[in-house]
Amino acid sequence: MTPSKQGDQAIVIGGSIAGLLAARALSDHFAKVIVVERDVQPDNAMPRKGAPQGHHAHALLKSGELVLEELFPGLIEELVQKDAKKVDFSSDVRWFHFGYWKMRVKTGFSVMIQSRPLIEQTIRQRLAAIGNISFYYGYAADELIASDDKTRIVGVRVYKADERSVQEDLSADLVVDASGRGSKTPQWLEGLGYARPPETIIKIGLSYSSQLFEAPDPALVDFKLMILNPDAKNNPRAGYIFPIEDNRWLVTYGGYSGEKTPLSEEMCVEFAQMLPTLDIYHAIKDLTPISDVRAFNVPTTMRRHYEKLSSIPSGLIVMGDSACAFDPVFGQGMSSAAKQAKALKDILATKGYQATPAFAHAFHKRVAGVVEVPWLLATSEDFRFPKTEGKKDFILPILHWYTGHIFALSATDRTVYDAFRTVMHLQGGPLLLFKPSIFFKVLARALGNKQPTLAPELEVAPEVAS
Repeated sequence: MTPSKQGDQAIVIGGSIAGLLAARALSDHFAKVIVVERDVQPDNAMPRKGAPQGHHAHALLKSGELVLEELFPGLIEELVQKDAKKVDFSSDVRWFHFGYWKMRVKTGFSVMIQSRPLIEQTIRQRLAAIGNISFYYGYAADELIASDDKTRIVGVRVYKADERSVQEDLSADLVVDASGRGSKTPQWLEGLGYARPPETIIKIGLSYSSQLFEAPDPALVDFKLMILNPDAKNNPRAGYIFPIEDNRWLVTYGGYSGEKTPLSEEMCVEFAQMLPTLDIYHAIKDLTPISDVRAFNVPTTMRRHYEKLSSIPSGLIVMGDSACAFDPVFGQGMSSAAKQAKALKDILATKGYQATPAFAHAFHKRVAGVVEVPWLLATSEDFRFPKTEGKKDFILPILHWYTGHIFALSATDRTVYDAFRTVMHLQGGPLLLFKPSIFFKVLARALGNKQPTLAPELEVAPEVAS
């Protein structure tokens, strides 16, 4: 049964993951949904100019995967058919974290690994089959159109990205800003006489570089996914091998606190030798790259607190990176966007849409709830790096002490590892790590100063019953 439409037209600014998922959530409740996207229409699964991060490794956490499957039934199997990789998030993963190799056991907990362009293209194709969704490719939003009394947003003025003089006014019952880190909504609100949202900014000085390789024969390697986390105090460099479609490895290098990542093939080899372990170097040293090196910088992470605004015009909501731009190393962006789209879908389904500030306030509170845990998880780890700048919570040293023991225990203890993995994939809150069975293990390790045994280079731990 098709839900009744609650509005004539909704406009989404931005056609990245958050914008695409917002369009899906809106499509059941508005007669027409328009996605305004600056880039031209992609004709294949290639990185877009407006999303240069598409050249780099992207993780889809389990919580995000489940939401995508809810929004687009059968999507995960479709990705598998397109050669996305299903990975057991333990036995298939070689993960060096906090100075230890994580244990490797068969968990049955699988995640999907694919390039960002593939997942974007697949979602776009699904949206193209929904009759009331259309795209304004090659157009950018210039300004919001407000009612005469400026209490309501009634549309968006757009212009052709390659010819600014070509403009068009699009009417809307609801405008969704999913334009990303560079969102203009704070300026637009200020221009209409409203306050800008308060911002929390953390300076992390992150850069990363990536290169593609043809994947070797699977029989020659004992992993599908490799993660080498940095040592915050001694080595701010990280490395990742992601298996993606078309039998390729996407190798990404990260550097915190101003540590520059490589810009050439030769520099990549040198950088790989400076990672916390030599495993990525040994994995790629005899392989021939099939792409140039691509670099990208993330100087800061940022959270805009729209939920704290006392006044906002009706007909406008903000989501995705426009509201909260995470440290990409933790892979929370796509899953957070998916959960925000689900929140929008649920609010529309249960309360309907009314063009009132109350609707915007309710949605922004839901967004704040969605991003709170991943923001806490990522920023608390960012602050392990001495050069990270930003406002620190007074409890941070205690969290660092406690989670340090959690990370070490998850190298050898199945119960602790399973709980940590659940929190990491945003399927449970941090309190899961403080339940008595885990708390007392942390306490015992702290009092005994026990060090977990380092997993040998190629050993796969035997399966342990949970």
